[in-house]
Amino acid sequence: MPLGGFPARVLTPWRGTTIPMQSTIHLRANRAFIFALVTAHGMLVLLPFLLPMSYLWAGLLTPLVLLSSLQWGLIHEGIHKLLLPDATQNERASRVLAVLMGASFHVLRFGHLMHHKMNRDWHSERVPAKTLLARSYYYANLFVGLYLGEMLTSILLTVLPRRTFMRVARASFLKGYEPVAIAGERFFYQRGNIRAVRTDTVVMLGFYATAFVLYGVYWPVLAVFLMTRAMVVSFMDNVYHYATPADNSKPGKELALPEWASLGLLRSNYHETHHLNPEVPWHQLPQVHAAQGRMFDGPWLAHARMQLAGPVV
Repeated sequence: MPLGGFPARVLTPWRGTTIPMQSTIHLRANRAFIFALVTAHGMLVLLPFLLPMSYLWAGLLTPLVLLSSLQWGLIHEGIHKLLLPDATQNERASRVLAVLMGASFHVLRFGHLMHHKMNRDWHSERVPAKTLLARSYYYANLFVGLYLGEMLTSILLTVLPRRTFMRVARASFLKGYEPVAIAGERFFYQRGNIRAVRTDTVVMLGFYATAFVLYGVYWPVLAVFLMTRAMVVSFMDNVYHYATPADNSKPGKELALPEWASLGLLRSNYHETHHLNPEVPWHQLPQVHAAQGRMFDGPWLAHARMQLAGPVV
């Protein structure tokens, strides 16, 4: 049944299987989530005025950390043009959410679309898994690296000329991945895209620089918040792809979660279903999962713990 008043679109059959349902954006829920997250970020500005009374007020940032996966989930919907029905509104809302997250929406979009093409973490197999370098890189990326990398990429694309950035990228994290480098050149050499990246990044840096100034001597509270968010976002990103076949024969894992937790992650635990049906909005992934006869690969928590074993080649 259509939700949110958005006209239904018939799903494209997957491998000859007709799915007896229609795809609709859950407009009402998406708008409510966007409003809640933008409002919650106002706490970052209000908190400095409460901290002088007690450090306990810092606990108000805990819900914002816990909502990081929901926020990324909404940005993810925006990347697939499933956040809001109007294309312009979809991009604007996605950019606001990304800026508050700490990166440019266009950087996140490019990275995620590359992820759909190469859904294994193509950095994790650059060096043999038993080396200290491989393990150090893996754990750094697992706990904070993904988040910091997205932020740093946004900043470098803003302060460096595009050609300089691509030379640096080719010589470092894109070394050996020429298809990704070529796609990056095509994407970021488009004037509209690079302008959007730079606008988003300037706003993001201005917002958080202002926040640090407001916090004054309490700046460690804000720093701990950002690092905790970095840990949540980075750790959650690889859960669905850790130790999956290197030949991409299984694009992601389906992991079982209680209903409330699945909703809090915006159904990202139905990850293989999403990869095979990227046109399906978050709230209909369980139905498509069932219609296609998919099974869960195990409990989410068990597979999250698996990542602590280290890099897999």
